[in-house]
Amino acid sequence: VLTNNNLAGPIQYAELTRKDTLKG
Repeated sequence: VLTNNNLAGPIQYAELTRKDTLKG
C-alpha cells in the first residue's frame, strides 16, 4: 500500500505536467 501511495503522487504530478505542456 505504501508503495502504491508513493507511486500515485509522482504519477498524478506527471499527468498534471503533461496537461500543462499540452495547454502551453
